[in-house]
Amino acid sequence: MFTVEGSSKLVETFMASGEEIRIVSEFAVEGMTSTHSSQGRTAVRKYKRVA
Repeated sequence: MFTVEGSSKLVETFMASGEEIRIVSEFAVEGMTSTHSSQGRTAVRKYKRVA
């Protein structure tokens, strides 16, 4: 399921292998930050706008 929080944040939650996975994508002029969380672990990916 996707939800929008504010004007620049997209939140996706879903179940896989019995675990909840949450992906938060935050958009800014400089680029995008994507935070992936599951089972108490978090990974952050940062994307830089090039154009």
